[in-house]
Amino acid sequence: MKPNRPVQKSKMFALHLDEIAAITKKLNESNLVMKRFLFNCLVYGGYRTGELLHQQKEWIHINDEYAKSIEMDYVQIPERGQFCSCRACKLQTYLEQESSKEGVVYNKVWYEEIIKKFNPDIIDGRYWKPKTIDGARKIPILYDDFKNELIDFYQTKGNNKLDYSHQWIWEHIKEISIMIWGYTDVPSKSKDPLHEPYRRANRRLYPHALRATAASLWALKGINATALKEIMGWSSVAIADIYVMSDEKQALLTCKALVEKENKV
Repeated sequence: MKPNRPVQKSKMFALHLDEIAAITKKLNESNLVMKRFLFNCLVYGGYRTGELLHQQKEWIHINDEYAKSIEMDYVQIPERGQFCSCRACKLQTYLEQESSKEGVVYNKVWYEEIIKKFNPDIIDGRYWKPKTIDGARKIPILYDDFKNELIDFYQTKGNNKLDYSHQWIWEHIKEISIMIWGYTDVPSKSKDPLHEPYRRANRRLYPHALRATAASLWALKGINATALKEIMGWSSVAIADIYVMSDEKQALLTCKALVEKENKV
C-alpha cells in the first residue's frame, strides 16, 4: 500500500512545456511588459505572490561576490524584509494581534467574524516576512528570461518593488490564460439586469499554478525532493515528493523533448 501524501491541487493546473512556449511567444509578440515580468518570475522563480509583491531590488544578487563563488546568480528571500503598510501586511498584523488575545480559537467562524471588523486605516503594518521560516531561501536565477526581467525591472527601470495587490496579480494571470485559451461568459447571479456576465477563462490558471509549474520544471530536470523543498521554501519534503514522484512516462517524454530541443539550437 502506498503511503498517504498531502494533496497538492495546484500541480493539477501546472503548465506543460508546450503551454509555456505558447504563452512566452504571445507575450513577446504582444510586448505586454508587466504580464511578461509576472509570468517569467512565477514560472522560473517559483515565488509565492506575497514574496514577489514585496521583493526589493536588494534581494537580487547578480554577479556579486557570493554569486561568483557559486557561479550562479540568485534571489535571497530574507527572514524579515522592509516595513510595509500594504493592505495584506496590515491584515496580517491585525490577525496576529486579535488571535493572540486570551481565549481565542482561530478557526473559520472566528476568522469570518473578525475580518468584518478589520479597518486598515487604524493598523500600522509590519515588517514583511515570508509565509514560513523555510520561506527564507535562495532562488537560483538560471533562466535567461527570468534574469532579464529582474534586471530590467529593478536595475534598468530603477523600480524598488511591485506596489500592487494580490488580486492585481491574479487578474493579470487570468488575462494571460484568456489570451491563449479564450473565455466563457458565465451569467451573473446578481438580480441587476445591467450586471455584466463573468468572464471565466477556458483554461484555469492562477499564480500558485505557475509556482507549481516552477516546481514541475525542476522535478523534470531531475532534482531530488530535498533540494526541491529548499528551493521552493516548503516546510515539508512530502510536498516535494509529489512533484519528484510524478508520472514516469510523462517525465521521460518531457526529458526527451528537452534534449531534442537543445540539440536543435
